[in-house]
Amino acid sequence: MNIALPGAAVTVPDGYVPTTDFPAMAEDALGYCHEDAGTYAVLVAGTLSREDSLFVVDDVVAGTRACMGANQGFVDAMDCSTVRGLPCLVTITKTNFPGHGIQYCLTLQLDFGKKVVSLSVFAEENGPRGMRDAAVFAALRGQGLVGESLEGWTCDPFGGGLVDGFPLNLSERSNLDARFPLHPLSELRALVAFVCANN
Repeated sequence: MNIALPGAAVTVPDGYVPTTDFPAMAEDALGYCHEDAGTYAVLVAGTLSREDSLFVVDDVVAGTRACMGANQGFVDAMDCSTVRGLPCLVTITKTNFPGHGIQYCLTLQLDFGKKVVSLSVFAEENGPRGMRDAAVFAALRGQGLVGESLEGWTCDPFGGGLVDGFPLNLSERSNLDARFPLHPLSELRALVAFVCANN
């Protein structure tokens, strides 16, 4: 599917349909939603000036963490390029909403030169929640890799000490996405791969 924005266009996977129920994050913002058996997601596309984008931030991880609350954590950050050579910056964070569940947020920005296309995707589990966490946790506990007090279950995605209020857990690692293809994180990472391969 092609999303046409002023001065730029970006191709995203089929399955996103226009919606008017989305946070308007830019003047030219367009909203889309996607739903399947495992994920409900809202995608917001818009353009930014390069000065207002992540491309002028010295340390994207540190800058993002400075804005996080105690119920949030980092999942991933990537600096890559598309098949056409467009520079691309990606962050994936998560927010714990007690009583509701976890929402994952993908921020993907493509540098078109004068304009930056920004895709923000907010995704959460659709249907039964926590199946990925529970399956991986049970397997790792059975192998003795997670302690009785949950030691070893959480980590920093960048290899440092735990600094996020709601840190990454081992079920959220990318090497498990193939086992849980309809989980929001798997779908967000697949979206990044698709955008990089088709733009």
